[in-house]
Amino acid sequence: MIINFFNKKREKELNNLQTFERSSKQEHDTTINSAYTKLAATEVAEFFTPVETPILINVDGDTRPIEGRKAIVNPENGEVLSIVSDRYKVVTNQEVFNAFDNALAESNIDLTGAYKTIYQMGKGGKTFLNYSFPAYETTITDRVVGDTVRLSCGAINGYDGQTMFSTTFDSVRLVCTNSMVTADPIAFYAGKHTQNLVVETAIEKIKRAIDVYCDHAELYKRWADTPVDVVDGTLLFERLVKAHCKGRKLSDDSKAKMLLDYQRQWEREVEVLGRNRWSLYNALTHMSTHRQVRTRGDNMNAQKSAQLNREQDLRKFMATNTNWFSEAA
Repeated sequence: MIINFFNKKREKELNNLQTFERSSKQEHDTTINSAYTKLAATEVAEFFTPVETPILINVDGDTRPIEGRKAIVNPENGEVLSIVSDRYKVVTNQEVFNAFDNALAESNIDLTGAYKTIYQMGKGGKTFLNYSFPAYETTITDRVVGDTVRLSCGAINGYDGQTMFSTTFDSVRLVCTNSMVTADPIAFYAGKHTQNLVVETAIEKIKRAIDVYCDHAELYKRWADTPVDVVDGTLLFERLVKAHCKGRKLSDDSKAKMLLDYQRQWEREVEVLGRNRWSLYNALTHMSTHRQVRTRGDNMNAQKSAQLNREQDLRKFMATNTNWFSEAA
């Protein structure tokens, strides 16, 4: 690992970089990977540097480049990550994630015990960093040990010509490592592949994220005391399944199974939390976080990639006016 410290006044506090195994199931790590990295200010992981190469074609024995296009290649495995315009600017993971780490350090957010988990997905063309901040935790109920939410942040970057660099603050429930997807996350930045990440703007958004996290935690406490009957819960699941299946060719049996999976998960949550809005919400987030997928080919972290897509679908659903979660939030 390579560590550069631009914030000297915090160097002594944050320079203890180490990789270690999870010591508790309460820790936030939702992938099959068991190792994570303690957060240090402006830490740069040893990501690969993508290579740009022309695309050559053979026409009647004559090799020539395709004008206006180029390939982005992972030099470690020779995989072609994307075919992009020759105007596409590659901004490396080191550059963009280093700038974000620097913004975290400069924002004065409490980084005590903070760590991040790094996932490279697909053939290495997308990288996702999950930041966890143990200094910001709130207990929702005393009905189960670990019914606590913690501030977290996801940051993604890609070399596929389509993935924008973006960051989103949300929270995670420690007892089950559910990602607590909300309709109104705080995304401090989302834009095309660019070096123009404005650290000053990022700092203000990070500070705002703390206030929003506290608001969400108080909302969850109210949900824990808000009863929900079976009919309303089932209606919500039906609407969610309908939204999920829109534009997709799924059999009636597949739709029925999906609905049943949500209902069964809610019953599991009800056994511990009671039949309320909090248990219903956790059934939704459990399914988006933990539903298993089939791993195909040599794609890395297929489970994590699928989780991010499901969370985005749930976020869109909760942002609509088709359910009472949006009104409550």
